[in-house]
Amino acid sequence: MSASELDFSKDGEWVTYVAYPEYTLWRSHPDGSDRLQLTYHPMEAHLPRWSSDGKQVAFIAVRGDKWKIFFVSSQGGTAQELLPEDNDNEDDPVFAPDGSRLAFGGIGRSRDIALVDLKTRRVSTIPSPQAVFSPRWSPDGRYLAVLSQDSLAILFFDFKNRKWTEPIKENAVIGFPTWSRDAKYLYFDEAGADTTFRRIRVGASVSERLFTLNGISRFSAPMVGLWSGLTPESVPLFTRDNGAQDVYALDLEAP
Repeated sequence: MSASELDFSKDGEWVTYVAYPEYTLWRSHPDGSDRLQLTYHPMEAHLPRWSSDGKQVAFIAVRGDKWKIFFVSSQGGTAQELLPEDNDNEDDPVFAPDGSRLAFGGIGRSRDIALVDLKTRRVSTIPSPQAVFSPRWSPDGRYLAVLSQDSLAILFFDFKNRKWTEPIKENAVIGFPTWSRDAKYLYFDEAGADTTFRRIRVGASVSERLFTLNGISRFSAPMVGLWSGLTPESVPLFTRDNGAQDVYALDLEAP
C-alpha cells in the first residue's frame, strides 16, 4: 500500500497510518488485516497518534487557515475537534502514557508546549527556555523531548524534577524524533550533506550515528517532508519513493 506517518498502538496490535496521495487516515493490524478508513476527502489527515487505551487516534488537519487537532474513534465515526474555540495553530499531538493529558506545539503558535487535560479540556503550558515544538512523551511518562524552532537542537523536560536539560545541538536539521519503547533512547534522522539516522540516550550530551540514509530513495510529503519512525521493536521505518510510473515489457503475438 502507499502509506506513511505510521504510529503503533501501545500493545503493538494496531497501526494507524496516512494513505498517500489521498491523505486519508486508516487503521489496521500490522500485517494489513482488518483495515478501516477513519477519515475521508476533503479532510487531509497528518501525524496520527494512538491514545494510550487504543480507543482513539489524534491527528491534525486544516480547519480554515489553521492546523487543528482532531480525535476519531479507532472503530470509525465522525472526527471531533479537540479545541474548537482555539484560533491558534495546533501541531504534533502526543498522549501522556497514562492517557490523562495531551501535549502539542506548533510553528508560530508560541514558544511553549501546551498541555490539555483530556477530562476538562483545560489548557496549560510548560514554560521553556527557548521557542520549541514537536513534543514527544517518553513511554515511562518522565520526559518530554522537544525540538528547537530551528530544528537544530533537542531539549528534554524532566517532569519529576520540573527542569529542562541544556539544548543538545546537532550539525543538521533534526526530523521526527521517536522514543524507544524502553524510554532509554530517542531516535531521529538528520538531514545534511550526509543524511543519517541517529539516537541519543537519556542523560547523554551527544547523539550517536547509527547509519547513513544516503542512497535511499525517500518520499517527501508536502506537509511532513521526509518521515521516519520506529516499530515497537525499534526497527527504523522510512517512506520509500517508488515513483509514479512503471515500465512494462509485453510479448506481442501478431495474427
